[in-house]
Amino acid sequence: MTINQKVQKFYAKWQALRPKERDMVDLRSASDIVLKVKDWLTDWENLDKEVQSIIEEATHFDMRIPPMPAYSEVGEEMENIRMQWKEFQT
Repeated sequence: MTINQKVQKFYAKWQALRPKERDMVDLRSASDIVLKVKDWLTDWENLDKEVQSIIEEATHFDMRIPPMPAYSEVGEEMENIRMQWKEFQT
């Protein structure tokens, strides 16, 4: 699987499963969402490290960086979700 395919797969899963306002009806559901958000952020951080490694290697060896159209969009969304939920994370 190419890095672009991995990013697109992550993004598609994120779009389908990300927390929605209607899911937060009480403290227990909010706690469950915080745990899921932590998992998503960990998964994103791992994928981001892989992307950064590929970019560094491509740059170092004067190679073309593979196109990853969803990468920056996913990165922005993950940073937004990190900021929205940081108050609830311990």
